[in-house]
Amino acid sequence: MKHQSNILALKYRPLNFQDLIGQEYLVETIQKSIEQNKIPNAYIFTGIRGVGKTTTARIVAKMLNCTVFDKNNNPDLINCEQAKAITEDRHPDVIEIDAASNTSVENAREIIENVKYNPVLGKYKV
Repeated sequence: MKHQSNILALKYRPLNFQDLIGQEYLVETIQKSIEQNKIPNAYIFTGIRGVGKTTTARIVAKMLNCTVFDKNNNPDLINCEQAKAITEDRHPDVIEIDAASNTSVENAREIIENVKYNPVLGKYKV
């Protein structure tokens, strides 16, 4: 049963900031930093399971790397190859880790090793 609910959550995962519910202050802060080109070195998203940490990180990755935006300033998921690749989990510059299962020193070393290299396709490595 747990597996089905996870699939349902992925099916309805927000794809842009407009669809993200309950994170208005976070969205406003991140959008302003991107608009003003004042991108911090890191964002740390915390909270219990299901609050939108991964979803928000994916949207941020799209906002930072997208080259084509729609009229509402959202990443164009049809015409922007960067945003499409991030949505489809195939972008080489977006690395997703599960913090619950990646708790060892070796996992931390692997992350540090990956961030040393410049982005391959996008403007930013996320």
